[in-house]
Amino acid sequence: MAKYQWTGAGETVGQAPALFANVWGGTIGEWEVQEDLTADIDGKVLAFINTTGGNARRTLQLTAAGSSISGRVDIRGRFWKAGNDGSMHFSRAYIAGGSGTETAVYTDYVASTGDGWRFASYNAGSFSSNEKSQVLAGEGWYRFRVLHDPNASTDRHKLWVWADADPEPSTPLAINQLSILSASAAGGLGVGLFSAQEAYLDWISFGTGTDDADDLSAPQATTPTLSSPSATGTGSGGFSASVSTNVGSGTLYYVVTESATAPSATQVKAGQDNAGSPATVSGSQAVSASGAQQVTGTGITDDVTYYVHFVHTANTNDSGVATSAGFLNEAPLLAPTNLSATSITETTARLSWTRGA
Repeated sequence: MAKYQWTGAGETVGQAPALFANVWGGTIGEWEVQEDLTADIDGKVLAFINTTGGNARRTLQLTAAGSSISGRVDIRGRFWKAGNDGSMHFSRAYIAGGSGTETAVYTDYVASTGDGWRFASYNAGSFSSNEKSQVLAGEGWYRFRVLHDPNASTDRHKLWVWADADPEPSTPLAINQLSILSASAAGGLGVGLFSAQEAYLDWISFGTGTDDADDLSAPQATTPTLSSPSATGTGSGGFSASVSTNVGSGTLYYVVTESATAPSATQVKAGQDNAGSPATVSGSQAVSASGAQQVTGTGITDDVTYYVHFVHTANTNDSGVATSAGFLNEAPLLAPTNLSATSITETTARLSWTRGA
């Protein structure tokens, strides 16, 4: 009963993985640790870089897990489904044997034949394909869970797969009722592939015995939080404002009012001030990335102090209202007209003029 994982931690970008050993087919040099800003944890992914093709039962075994794992194995991971849909084996358990006598149970994804995800195995070098699931919808990051329990009375092998942004499904995509290998099969844990031209693994986690695999998914913010609201006048009735959000989707709403008192989120979305009257200026725009959001507009009066109030709605959730500090556009100074001087002496004079308009 133990847990193991690979996240890219301790690996060097641009090098072959140091925490796996190549045990079948190909070489360790066909794999490379690459930087990837979309990775969940350490900003690294494990990439298959052999672009020359060729089929081989390539397998990397996680060194820390050893080579004698048996019984129940729970596996979680995150992988990139590429457009070419080669044969990707992102989960292997009970790895044993050598070239020609390979033994392992794995999850295999093959779209080109319409098989989609399936359980498959090598048993002393003999290949077998088992239960299949649907073909995945499109290119992108996906998460998976595989549970092998060869000593269970039923549902000995179960597979879940879901798109990165979706919730984890409660019902497995595929179930294999019988033990694919002998219930006493023992070996290592790892990853591999057969014929994929492009394959990326973000992380993989294993739990053995009664231990479940750790879910290493990065927390996905669903409720927006706003920060750092600011605004300034830009002259001639214009303004520029900014606010930052932690969620990269949804809609940003804003109103410009003469009151520092924040309207409710409902009022902001309706273009109203805190009294329920139409705001001086209101608007909305789509949010496509987290971080600073910029808005600009016109319609404010010079020499009046205004405040911008923001609300971000995403995933059916509203943020709190964020309010900028007050700002104004100072009216420009215009030259006076009709300047005249009367009652002039050596030291004084009375001046009069018409204010510029």
